[in-house]
Amino acid sequence: MRVKISYSVDLEDVPLKVQENLQEARRLLELIDESLLQANSRLTDNNTMGCSRDLEQVLTLLSKVADATSDCNSIVNGYQTALLQIKENELAEAARATQTQGERDEQS
Repeated sequence: MRVKISYSVDLEDVPLKVQENLQEARRLLELIDESLLQANSRLTDNNTMGCSRDLEQVLTLLSKVADATSDCNSIVNGYQTALLQIKENELAEAARATQTQGERDEQS
């Protein structure tokens, strides 16, 4: 059984964490490739039981790749939202500062 977990990292560490997860997904894809080659070889040798085991392994690994990819997508979307919120806050603060300065200039 697989369960989702969540944890917090500093905002600037998010890209690195996503890259690490993507690298793991790539490693799993390499294992999938190896398992598919092995399944093909076993089938050529009429080893259907071994081929079936290899294909089950492929399905399991594909599920892990899908989960990792989905997690990365969710993390990137959250990261993008956080960056946009920061930018909006900076713009709002700059607008307030400009407005306050303008009001001071009018009073002078």
